[in-house]
Amino acid sequence: MATRLFMKDVSVRIVVPSGPIGSATEYNCDVNTVEVLSKPGSVVTYQTLCPNGTLQQVAPSTYSVRLKGVQDWDATGGISAFLWTNHGQTARIVIQAHGATAAYAAATPGMDAQVVLLEGTYGGESGKYAEYDVELPCTTRPTLITTTPTAEVASAEELIGTAEAA
Repeated sequence: MATRLFMKDVSVRIVVPSGPIGSATEYNCDVNTVEVLSKPGSVVTYQTLCPNGTLQQVAPSTYSVRLKGVQDWDATGGISAFLWTNHGQTARIVIQAHGATAAYAAATPGMDAQVVLLEGTYGGESGKYAEYDVELPCTTRPTLITTTPTAEVASAEELIGTAEAA
């Protein structure tokens, strides 16, 4: 039977610098939305003067992680203070959208990404919880993970080498 993804109890862990996830801070209580976004690359066309002289190439896709939630400015664990303090730093983010205690497996994979941190919003509308909504650009394509992450985020080259060795 298929395991449908229902967003309810999610784990969102971030560590700076992009290192072992064991030292990461859990931010799921400050997050309402977490998404790994993919934007396809543009088609680049070049016209030459020969009869069939159109050259085309597709630029690589780009990736980002979107976080949206309530602002928490507590310097000892709030995501807003964390993003503000670490703006411009490279970080590792590991997401388990199948549940904070769900095992990483083929049917319930997580995502492991290296991102550049950007600060979110400060303040908001009267009479409401103040929210932030930030899109963190990924430095490489995120990795779909089916085993518990422990070491550093694997680079694409390491993943290719692991797949070729198997």
